[in-house]
Amino acid sequence: MKVGFSEIIITPDLVNHKRKLQLAGYSPRKYCSGIHDDLYARAVYFEGKTDDIRTHVLMIVCDILYLNGTFANLIKKYISRSIPIATENILISATHTHHGPDYSGIFRKGGHLGIMRGIISPNPLPKELFFLGKNLVKVAKDAYKNKQNAKLGATQVHIHEKDRIIINRRDIFNYNKANYPLTVIKLIKENGELLGLILNYACHGTVLPYQNTLITADYVGYVIKTLENDYPELKGNIIYFNGPCGEINPLTLTLKMKMEKFGPKGVKNRDIYLQRGTFNDAKHIGGTIARYVLKNVDNIDCYAYENFFSKQESICIPVKDYDYGSDIISAFRRLFYKRKLKLFALLKKGGLLKTTIFFKVDNSDIKSGAYVNTLIQVINIGTILIMAVPGEYFMELGNEVINYAKNIFPSKISFMIELANDSVGYLYTIEAYREGGYESAFSVIPLGGRFIAMKLKQLIRKNFLDFSI
Repeated sequence: MKVGFSEIIITPDLVNHKRKLQLAGYSPRKYCSGIHDDLYARAVYFEGKTDDIRTHVLMIVCDILYLNGTFANLIKKYISRSIPIATENILISATHTHHGPDYSGIFRKGGHLGIMRGIISPNPLPKELFFLGKNLVKVAKDAYKNKQNAKLGATQVHIHEKDRIIINRRDIFNYNKANYPLTVIKLIKENGELLGLILNYACHGTVLPYQNTLITADYVGYVIKTLENDYPELKGNIIYFNGPCGEINPLTLTLKMKMEKFGPKGVKNRDIYLQRGTFNDAKHIGGTIARYVLKNVDNIDCYAYENFFSKQESICIPVKDYDYGSDIISAFRRLFYKRKLKLFALLKKGGLLKTTIFFKVDNSDIKSGAYVNTLIQVINIGTILIMAVPGEYFMELGNEVINYAKNIFPSKISFMIELANDSVGYLYTIEAYREGGYESAFSVIPLGGRFIAMKLKQLIRKNFLDFSI
């Protein structure tokens, strides 16, 4: 068993940038005004058997908002030509920072009108995207080059409610709806020295508000920095993957104090969206995650494995509304969905709808009966099972799939990575769709979250049920 880590800075060059750089993730948004801390792409390469590329797995994560599926597939092809690995054994994901370049060019100034302008006529950053792609290939090659004999072990811990750093924006005071295990994977060298750490937790990459105009990796950067302060020898060998946090927001210290002081009657949903997180909040959240890692890492026993492999499946999510019922509110929602499809279809037919972030349907028309094409993936790393989803997946659905995997494989550590290999927007529960909210505003796949949960369960049963640890 061999493992290799690498990292590379992907911060754009602001000095030689010919036009003002738009940041991604919020609207309205002012232009970028500088760099607070660097953005990174990080990779970890696993090799079970040297002469069997089916046991070679590569996982990459970058400090950006999301990845376009076409771009991710292209990068995978370039990587597979550079190192001995199959494209279906590669995962590329995003940490979902809202303070990196707007590669797609849809986040404009001007509030809702600005975002509509961006969706209808995006202004992408081709040079920056080329720079990102080149670095993703390089970080993959370096991880392969850095491989060495290793052993791994893992544990999962829950961050205590008194230390909570996340909140379910649809059910503020229900801690169980914002409870996701922190996964810590420990890698050691042959001589027993620490080689690296792989982490997974679920917190939206949005601690800092839209008023921030500095490039930053947000709380994820602080997770890595805090751990590197304690383990300087692990510089470049710590990697963090974001879990299913579609409806999960970071909890700032100010809002936490307000919740403790006033309780449910004194805190409203709007308080979540009006949070103005600071760099101190990002440092606190990143530091809390790191503190729980440090408390548990020494207790992890490591072993050598060879059973590394990945299964990837192309899926077609139907463009179809949910059958609400016969009440008048449900009737209005059905009508709104039909009108939304007609508007998007009209814009697309007229050549005005140029973005593909939400509308990658399999024919020229956006209409009921079409499909959104994307990918799901399940990766096995020794006693670890990783499920990857192509969007901002609701934690409620993520935990459902994880618990399904744990019921089948009780001895395995199971977790989920969101915004992996593609982005088809928010992937919410049917209940959340019925409740309404901005997550479904531009979505044409109300059944997407539930559909992906079903497909992941099928993929696990079909390809992993007979697999022996």
